[in-house]
Amino acid sequence: MKKAVALGIEAQVLTDVLNKTGVEYGDYSLSFALGCYHQCEYCYDATCKIRYNKVEDFEAWGHPLVTQDFLAKLDKEIPAKKRRIKNVMLSFAGDPFPYNPENDSKKEYFHELSFAALKKLNDAGIQCSVLTKGLLPLELADYAPKKRKGHNWYGISLVNLNNEVEYREKIETHAAPLQDRLAALKALKDKSGTCKTYISVEPFPVPSMIDGLVEKTTMTALGKDEFNGKLNYTKLQQVIRTALRRVLANDVVQTVLDNPSVQAAVENAAVSSVDKANLKKLKITNFTREIESFIREELEAAMKKELEYVLSQITWVDLVIFGRGNGVNAKKINDYITKYIETNTII
Repeated sequence: MKKAVALGIEAQVLTDVLNKTGVEYGDYSLSFALGCYHQCEYCYDATCKIRYNKVEDFEAWGHPLVTQDFLAKLDKEIPAKKRRIKNVMLSFAGDPFPYNPENDSKKEYFHELSFAALKKLNDAGIQCSVLTKGLLPLELADYAPKKRKGHNWYGISLVNLNNEVEYREKIETHAAPLQDRLAALKALKDKSGTCKTYISVEPFPVPSMIDGLVEKTTMTALGKDEFNGKLNYTKLQQVIRTALRRVLANDVVQTVLDNPSVQAAVENAAVSSVDKANLKKLKITNFTREIESFIREELEAAMKKELEYVLSQITWVDLVIFGRGNGVNAKKINDYITKYIETNTII
């Protein structure tokens, strides 16, 4: 903690640093920080922490707090919990290896903290999973669980490989370039020989895919006779939002994953299924059903294209996970409709 104080990194106080999760690839999570330098706009954890007043705002989220007495707490918890732990995830509340091209001493501190925690866990025979939007260090090749036969899992979040530059500039500004993430993961796999690698495609469908879908759906809906003279713009926003949520909540993702052409592209990569969202029942009008059908067809085609491309680039990884994300919100829909009304694109 003395080094953190010297660097000006503020602290959060937690009772436990090893916490049980409901995630299959990390039944325990390591809480070493609160916040993330990458500040990805779609970050679910940031949204939750801000909503429940754990963090003041998105700007504050970009200046991570370190857990007070983190390593000392970890030393106490490992003996008490290690028999129950299958895999520890680094981490769901911060990035263990933030992208650091400028050699920032604060970011380097979190690198050092992650290495120290990984060593303690591995020395106790505990398997770990590391997930980052930074660059995985080659030194990780020397880490593996002792006493138990096993290996660590090292992974990167990877979204929108098709349109990297525009995507990163828009909502992943501070994360490492996607191709650099891939290269670092491949280099680590080649050097280690024993570690397992994975890629988390999350949120999926990716935000840019949803942006384009909202835009296309809005243009289509505004041009329909059912809209003109019968629905106001507020109602149209509700119709599109409802249809999007219903489509994203049903089996469309699994349908695409099960497509033979997608499966052929998978080769040696294992693809996980995607959990359905648990949404309230919504009243559906005939117009909404028509819009919903349009969205489903467009989304299936876009997802299939994205899946085939991504999977064709990463056949060497051991596991690919497609996870749900929150890619739809009311403001985006309202902004798109306003844009097309003001520019007279449709009417």
